[in-house]
Formats: sequence, C-alpha cells, structure tokens
Amino acid sequence: MKLIILMTFQSLFLVVAQVFLKYGLRQISHPFSISFSYISHLLQNYYLGLTLLSMIISGLIWFYVIKNYELSIAYPLVSISYIFMIFAGKIFFNESVTLIKLVGIIFILAGIFFITRN
Repeated sequence: MKLIILMTFQSLFLVVAQVFLKYGLRQISHPFSISFSYISHLLQNYYLGLTLLSMIISGLIWFYVIKNYELSIAYPLVSISYIFMIFAGKIFFNESVTLIKLVGIIFILAGIFFITRN
C-alpha cells in the first residue's frame, strides 16, 4: 500500500510538471529554435521553473521507490500518471474524455491491481 501511495504522489508531480510545461510553452510566442533568444524566453518563464521543481520532486520520489522496491512492480505503477493526465487534460485544457479513454483507465487499474498482488 505504501508503494501505491508513493507512486500516486510521484505520478501527480509528474502530471503537474507536464501541465506547467504546456502552460509555459503556450506563453512563448517565438517559434522553436536553438538560439539565445529562444532559450532566454524559456529561462524567463516561471511556469517552466515550476515544471522543473515538480519534476525534481517526482524524481526524488522515484529514486526512493526504485531503491526500496522491486523495479518490476514499481515501474508499471508509473502508468498511474496516464490516468491523472487524462483528467488533467480535461480540467486544464478542455480535452475530451472519451469512452475509449475510460476503458483504458479500467485496464490500467486492472493492471495495477494484478501487478501489486503477491
């Protein structure tokens, strides 16, 4: 149960990072390029700073998990983030939650159930 709680938080921070990333990139009006100007705009965007912070927290939780739990059980639990991302897409970006996505969520939950059984 502790592993599922840890992976839930790890996945939440991972999803939050992606939401911040999308918001941050939407604010940059320059077309993508590897140039000083573009990188300068990236560094001035506070959403991208929040992205980095969220990814660091997610990464630290992940470090703890893979140090203390079986990788073959822990890694499939990253799929929890797919579930959160579907709902984050709906909440923050008005993306659709289709029946097929809901069926996918059911399969992911079933997989998590079976993987975490002894």
